[in-house]
Amino acid sequence: MLNLRLSLPDDTLAHLFGTSRSTIRRALTEIRDLLDQHGHRIEPVTAPPGLPTRIPPYALQAVGNPENKIKSAC
Repeated sequence: MLNLRLSLPDDTLAHLFGTSRSTIRRALTEIRDLLDQHGHRIEPVTAPPGLPTRIPPYALQAVGNPENKIKSAC
């Protein structure tokens, strides 16, 4: 469902669920087949109006900000 609703790549789903990409691929195939058999369709999420205009201010703050440097754990 996450794959169909959010268009997440198989690799991302595998990482989220702690499994392999092939396991995710197999599960997605089974889920799609079951949904088709029962006539269900999962619609992708649409972005709220104005979302692209709201993202740049946050993205610009992260770029070039010295506070965002990766710090050593040791």
